[in-house]
Amino acid sequence: EPEPEPEPVAALEPEPEPELDLEGGDALNPVLPGPRVASDTKEANSGTDTKALAKSLASKGKKALRAGKTRSAEGYFKRALDANSRNLTALSGLRSLYFNRGDYGAAVRYAQRAAKVAPRSASVQLALGDAYFRASQRSDAKRAYLRAKDLGSASAEKRLAKF
Repeated sequence: EPEPEPEPVAALEPEPEPELDLEGGDALNPVLPGPRVASDTKEANSGTDTKALAKSLASKGKKALRAGKTRSAEGYFKRALDANSRNLTALSGLRSLYFNRGDYGAAVRYAQRAAKVAPRSASVQLALGDAYFRASQRSDAKRAYLRAKDLGSASAEKRLAKF
């Protein structure tokens, strides 16, 4: 049975492995790469500023991902989620990044979080179904595809034909 194709990611020169900045992190939870700016500190993150910061970081992550800079994209997306754990761009970006790396368990976790943030989004449900499918969680995939179909996704019908 055919499987969902990985999402295209721009293929540029391989990104060099950055040195991890362990300041503010540790070996298990390092501070991931990505430029730091004055507004990127916890002291500056209050109220609605955190949503604006998250939006800015997630946008930078999306741009980095399109440029094939996956490590930088991952850092931006995770920092966006630190500022606002419900940022849909960051959740979807990490789902896509891990899906394309073949880490389907992580892709499922971020897709599930995205689905909680945007339960009426057909594209989010479709992405959740793809992650479940690749993680060999067929019944969950079918349920997500049915939800995407109910929300108007034509692509979901093609995916459902696999069952």
